[in-house]
Amino acid sequence: MNFEKYQPSPEEIQKAKDSMTDEEKKMSEEREKSFLAPEGKSFDEGKNTLLLDLDKNSVDLDATRELAEKNGFEQKGEFHITVLGFKNGGEVKKALKALPEAERQNTILQIKSLVDSTDWSFVFEPQRFHISKEYVSPDPKNKGAELRERRESYIQMVNLPGMKIFYDKLNSILGTNLEVPPAHITLYTGGDDKEKSKMGIGINTQSEFLKMNPELIS
Repeated sequence: MNFEKYQPSPEEIQKAKDSMTDEEKKMSEEREKSFLAPEGKSFDEGKNTLLLDLDKNSVDLDATRELAEKNGFEQKGEFHITVLGFKNGGEVKKALKALPEAERQNTILQIKSLVDSTDWSFVFEPQRFHISKEYVSPDPKNKGAELRERRESYIQMVNLPGMKIFYDKLNSILGTNLEVPPAHITLYTGGDDKEKSKMGIGINTQSEFLKMNPELIS
């Protein structure tokens, strides 16, 4: 049985606002003020990745700066929220590739429209974590051998309500079942290979996040 999502009327919304106490109204107003808008959206049609670009001045780096410097971590040169990373972008690409050309082009237009129409307002959460992950790749100089590299990051969680809305609609468009990734920004990076570590650590699902040994640092 299908049920349409209930949408309250403007009159009902106003009635709900009128019934709020002064304290509730103040809290609601303060919350709305705290939400920020990204500087821009970067959708890569080839890789089907989507990043929300952030104003560097909006990011509080001071809370973890001393710890980062102590442990030899480097500050990120730019800041963004990853909506579609390489893994989920690859799943989108796979779903699109399975469609006939005309339908694929129409679906791409739907995705672009969804990106543009989604409210990407966000607010920084107070939680900051240290995460780490080991990467294994073939050794180009030694056939059959592997190279192991550990990356570490200090990240800050973000409240991004539009993320779930976007994924729900994207899954509906593509017929996929992609999970909503934990919204966050990477503040500082470190690891065995400083250059590779600058790429950060992709977090596609909550279960992936928990496997990265998240340690609350502030």
